[in-house]
Amino acid sequence: MDYLSGKNCYISESDLYIANPEIIKGEVDKSRYYLRFVPDQDYEWGFELEDDRVKKVVRPIKGIYLNHHMYGMAYWLKDDLDLLIESVKQLYKNPGHEGMAYDEAANYIFDKINMGIIAVDDGQVYEIDSIDDLVKIDSSYMEYTVNKK
Repeated sequence: MDYLSGKNCYISESDLYIANPEIIKGEVDKSRYYLRFVPDQDYEWGFELEDDRVKKVVRPIKGIYLNHHMYGMAYWLKDDLDLLIESVKQLYKNPGHEGMAYDEAANYIFDKINMGIIAVDDGQVYEIDSIDDLVKIDSSYMEYTVNKK
């Protein structure tokens, strides 16, 4: 966190493959999360949105449907990121927050910042949670699966 403080930067989960590097822009006008609009789903993280503004990061809940899915990638302006870092520090030092993702700590600052979105198209970013997900984008990994074809 100390390394990131005072800097504009991208923060990304490590299980993402960016197939189209053009979605990463140099400077962005405001802090923004990446998402992809999809048919209604209830199994991926997402947001409560108000137009182009993130109001809350939400975990998936069976039976509560979202028309998008969140990628664990965001561009943060330095002032917004400093607020996020402070939120994380405050929450994580108190018992009961051990299982909270940093994205959920952002819920405590969305009323103070103008967090937007960047919508990406299908095929621009892939989340790789298993060898099967990896094989879908690079068939050369098929040899490492149990069901070799």
